[in-house]
Amino acid sequence: MIVAQVVVALLVSLLFLILTVAGFAVIFVYLPRHLRSRLPLTPMQRTIGWFALVGFLVPVVFEAKYAVTRTEILSLSVWVWPSSLMLMAVGDRSATAAEVVAGFTITHLSNVGLYAFVGWVFGWVRGKTRAKST
Repeated sequence: MIVAQVVVALLVSLLFLILTVAGFAVIFVYLPRHLRSRLPLTPMQRTIGWFALVGFLVPVVFEAKYAVTRTEILSLSVWVWPSSLMLMAVGDRSATAAEVVAGFTITHLSNVGLYAFVGWVFGWVRGKTRAKST
């Protein structure tokens, strides 16, 4: 039983690591490269960009709502901000400011990566269906 829990924890950690790297790549490599080149974006690139932007804005909206009202919507936030589950690691009162900032940064980047991946899948499916219809 404990081995299964350790394996699941490692798989979830690996997933968050991959999503964090993907979010970092989208924000700091993919989007700036296209902004600098001034080349027209393909529909798939546009879709990935918009999904990544939404993936960044979702946590910002939840954090702003919490800052103003001091109430959380956990049932909704888990569905649209799944990486918010990682914030339990910084929920401890003994966490330093650097650990809290790192926790929020990782959850934001992994959410951007997750939404960009969903945008890539959506763009790929949309491209395949349009190619079949023409």
